[in-house]
Amino acid sequence: MKDLILLTKVSLGATFNFNKLFKKRNLRYNIKKLLGIIGAILVTLIVLASAYLYSYGIGSILAAFGQVDILPELVMAVVSIFVVVTTISRVKGTLFGFKDYDLIMSLPVAHNVIVASRLLTLYIINLAFTLIIMVPSSIAYIVLVKPGVGFYIYTILSLVFVPIVPMIIGTVLGTIIAYVSSKFRRNNFVNLLLYFLLVAGVFLFSMVTSSSEEAIGQSAEFIRDKVSSIYPLSWIYRDIVIDYDILSLLLFIFISLVFLVVYVVVIGRKFKEINTSITSIRTSTKRRKRNYSLSSPIVALYKKELSRYFSSPLYVLNTGIGMIMLLIGAIATLFVKSETIDQLLEMPGFSELAGTYLPMAIPFFVVMVYTSACSISLEGNNLWIIKSIPISTKGIFLSKIGVNLTVILPLTLLSIVLLSMGLSISPFHALITAGMAIVYAFLTSFLGLLINLLFPVFDWKTEVTVVKQSLSAFLAMIGGLVTAFIPIGGHYLLSDLISPTMINLILIGLVGLIDLIIYLILIKVGTRIFRQL
Repeated sequence: MKDLILLTKVSLGATFNFNKLFKKRNLRYNIKKLLGIIGAILVTLIVLASAYLYSYGIGSILAAFGQVDILPELVMAVVSIFVVVTTISRVKGTLFGFKDYDLIMSLPVAHNVIVASRLLTLYIINLAFTLIIMVPSSIAYIVLVKPGVGFYIYTILSLVFVPIVPMIIGTVLGTIIAYVSSKFRRNNFVNLLLYFLLVAGVFLFSMVTSSSEEAIGQSAEFIRDKVSSIYPLSWIYRDIVIDYDILSLLLFIFISLVFLVVYVVVIGRKFKEINTSITSIRTSTKRRKRNYSLSSPIVALYKKELSRYFSSPLYVLNTGIGMIMLLIGAIATLFVKSETIDQLLEMPGFSELAGTYLPMAIPFFVVMVYTSACSISLEGNNLWIIKSIPISTKGIFLSKIGVNLTVILPLTLLSIVLLSMGLSISPFHALITAGMAIVYAFLTSFLGLLINLLFPVFDWKTEVTVVKQSLSAFLAMIGGLVTAFIPIGGHYLLSDLISPTMINLILIGLVGLIDLIIYLILIKVGTRIFRQL
């Protein structure tokens, strides 16, 4: 038990960088860490408030149809699905293929203990997410229903076991995917395809189930039956928190612990073998004739950055989710009637005014792509390599900015073409929308790189730390969302003075001016900061 606690402490410290928190006698370093903590607290509060408001809204609709008791199990099922999805992406880097694998394996500790410590790390992360979502939803249920004391007791007792089975399912799926994909030279396609299908499924499901309040009420029983058939533990959870069934609680705990113990024992026996297979590099003795071409230093570095980006499914999926959602939505407009779109968005007449609305909506998808906010940090201990190659700092910056633009522009412009076809937008308004997308693509690229230069993280153990948990990623995301409100604010202030089309043109020029200012700061100040890293 002592070894398990110590290994888990080390794993958590490496994941969240607790080991060096405020240990350096450096004011700037400590300020960065303090800002990171404040940022994490703010994000947590926002998620808590959003979870409560969303749960209360859905619960109010269900209550109107006398089916509010479905809310706890529905939220539990959604959280469980999310835990499965996120765990799949964490398997490689947390359970297998972690950086200090050789060091950990050299310790006089049983493999079962190592597996258990890694699972415990995943469990703590997933439990935190579970509590952040399910506690507010439980409060919303309490406000709506005012249940007895039994609800509080059974909810508290069952919550700690909710993420276990989904976590094990996610690790099994992640292990299988990582093992199978490791047998191919290009082993990331399966991961990306799986996540794309999951995101598409969730997005389409939300479109189908959120058509109207009446539809939600009428389909609640159907949804519950479907959820129970997909994830049987959801109906057991309902028996626990709604019917206060002690036998269901014991069964829920028993199933969770059996899943956990069986997985630890089985994987513990094959841990070294699986890890070796997943992390091994597949080579081929077959000779193939290749044609090599020369590229300029900037183009070569850009290709290297682009290859680095697509070699990491975690990196792609966390920074490319906005483009995936935009493309799916654009494709959906080709098959959904205009009246249905108006009803889904709860905005009557949206289709008729889509040319005005789209330039305000597109920035919110574009700013979700922030690859440049992670690109400096991901160099890690190899930063000295790109600093020593014969290329200017400006060229290095352009290569990293180019990757961000490559992720955004092709998919965004394709989506605008599809949206123009699906919503019957005129070519002129489509060009305005494309112009807004382009200036925001440069904005998020410049801003993300500048933020990463100010708040780099080089001592990371897994990519998760940089892509999802770093201060630069957080600030780039929040900063991008703040700037995305500029078009909305512009229309709000100027709608009574000039036409919407003229407002959009002015806003494109304004954002373009902001792009130029940030770029000049990046070249002058950013270059000096980069040389000091």
